[in-house]
Amino acid sequence: MIERKRVALLHKEWCETSSRFIEGVFSVAGIRQRCEFRDFPLTRGNSELFFPAQWRPDGILMAMDEGDPRADLILAMGIPTVKLHPEWHNDPFTTVSSDILSMGRLALRHFQHLSFQDIVLAVPQGAREGGRMVRLMKRLCASYGMKGFNAIELPANVHTDFEPGSVGYVKLEKQFRSLRRPFGLLTMRSDDAVFLCNFCKEIGLSIPGEAGILAPSDTIKTQFCDPPLSALVQDSKEIARHGMEMLEQMMEGDAPEKQVVRVPVSGLHARASTLGDDPIDRSIERIRQIIQERACEGITVEELLGRVDMSRPTLEKRYRELTGVSPAQDIRRIRAEKARELLTRTDLPVAKVARAVGFDDPRPFMVFFKREFKKTPGAYRTAHA
Repeated sequence: MIERKRVALLHKEWCETSSRFIEGVFSVAGIRQRCEFRDFPLTRGNSELFFPAQWRPDGILMAMDEGDPRADLILAMGIPTVKLHPEWHNDPFTTVSSDILSMGRLALRHFQHLSFQDIVLAVPQGAREGGRMVRLMKRLCASYGMKGFNAIELPANVHTDFEPGSVGYVKLEKQFRSLRRPFGLLTMRSDDAVFLCNFCKEIGLSIPGEAGILAPSDTIKTQFCDPPLSALVQDSKEIARHGMEMLEQMMEGDAPEKQVVRVPVSGLHARASTLGDDPIDRSIERIRQIIQERACEGITVEELLGRVDMSRPTLEKRYRELTGVSPAQDIRRIRAEKARELLTRTDLPVAKVARAVGFDDPRPFMVFFKREFKKTPGAYRTAHA
């Protein structure tokens, strides 16, 4: 019997993205037969990292923020490590993260559709990819015919002791007040988008009337923000799948083909921080919510048209402009992901899986599933057992 490799999963505790990462890891065919996993949540404020003396990992898969002091400890261990991160990122580790070009393009199309002609990129102080992102966004803005582009560097202390009246606060306020309005604001970190939403309100800028804010990934914080933040949708499961495959190569002593792999974003959640009160855009957001809730009931685009007063071409055009995909693509994506989850995490017969995602007859479900994943449901389940 082949001895399984020991893999440590390091991730932020109580993080929605971490859950999607773990699902992606376990979607790799046969991974549980080849690897033994242990979970090591990274608690905030703790700079230490310990593995049990009798359990030294052969590899580490981690989702850790840039600047976390534990990164140096991991580097010193010399253990094969792959870092997963959904946003813009660059590290000394082999890394899988989102494709920055697809993020920039989708963000600008969204802002352009909503008539934001001036774009602002908020860059964390000291961010390794800050300069690269500024150059990319400046080039994209020019190609999209946007009127203006500005980059604003956020002080390192914005999430700690950044108080009204402080030197940093006054400087940042002056920068924001000097911007031509309305402007579309994209951040490199989701926490920064939440901070800047509150900051703009504090200094009297209306959202989205004067400042439309878009987060680079969707989190619980972006959804609970007031107003809720529009956010790019990262393909966290695909990021983790690539990361696990690369880590297996490294644990066998082989160098990965690439030091950095970029995965395209899968869409955009449009919310009040960019939408405003436009009735058509509000209708599109309502349709998106219906799709989220009822895709697995077999809802069709024709049924959705009965919920809004617009033609199919208008619905599809506006939906794609706001989310990056068509309504039909969104429905397919949700059904496919649910089917994949049920096949790999339950013992439900294929016929019941089909019914759970809106197919009364398993035969069209099998055609649908094979088109999405290049395998029949049975073959996919066997490969990922």
